[in-house]
Amino acid sequence: MRAISLRSEQLRSINLNFATVEEELYKMLKRSLSVLKEKVNYKTKVLLSTELEFRRQLEQLDNAEQWMDTQRVDLPETDFLQAWKLHTQVSESEATNMMATSTTKLTRLAPSSLGAAHCEPLQPSFERN
Repeated sequence: MRAISLRSEQLRSINLNFATVEEELYKMLKRSLSVLKEKVNYKTKVLLSTELEFRRQLEQLDNAEQWMDTQRVDLPETDFLQAWKLHTQVSESEATNMMATSTTKLTRLAPSSLGAAHCEPLQPSFERN
């Protein structure tokens, strides 16, 4: 009778340990998913703001091109060539700065930074029977 009672107690202990470990694992999963969602939301916002900035800069470049078209018609050729030279220098500089800035921002958002290696390590406590 004592052996049966001991085995029942061991079985209860095993089941309790299983339930405890399972609960810890679900808590870890919930925390990890929460961190992942926060990172995804942040990175999505950064990407959307970067896209908006690209669109703004493209619109600015389009406006500069339209302005140059009117200058081509309104200015004498020599004055237009000087304006064109300045325009191309400024446009190249802006494009270079735009690419450098966007590359830096987008590199920080690499998909690998969403991996488990960047989540805080959580260690469950396992009871051994």
